[in-house]
Amino acid sequence: DGWLLIAKKVGATSKALLAANNATTSTALFPGRSVCLPAGATSKGGTAAGTTATVAVRAYTAAENEAIIRSVWPDDLEEEALRIARRESNLKNNAKNSCCYGLFQINWSAHKSWMAGIGVTSASQLLDPNVNAAAAYTLYQRSGSFRPWAL
Repeated sequence: DGWLLIAKKVGATSKALLAANNATTSTALFPGRSVCLPAGATSKGGTAAGTTATVAVRAYTAAENEAIIRSVWPDDLEEEALRIARRESNLKNNAKNSCCYGLFQINWSAHKSWMAGIGVTSASQLLDPNVNAAAAYTLYQRSGSFRPWAL
């Protein structure tokens, strides 16, 4: 969902929703991100104004996730990247456990210090397959190998 659609769904003006989140219409929304609701707004689940609602994580199909990985990773590395993503998440972008997120099951706590430099500032962003595949490729480049996924 975008800002305008969220505002409509919660019965708020887009101006009020954007102000409550210190955002503009060009501020990116990522799956799993918490969104503050302005006064007078309520979510369908009954979340009251002044609290937060969470942006739903879209579950991409395995074929869509595979296509995303192929578009991010270089041709000579994509088959191994796909093998790892299948092993780690069964090509499910919304896979998560106590430490790891997304297609490549990236450990947020272990890598968050450098991920801000590529625009990843919350673990929930790693549930977006485009973000996860790009972060995984950056992790590969930083380590010089697939070592972060070695068993």
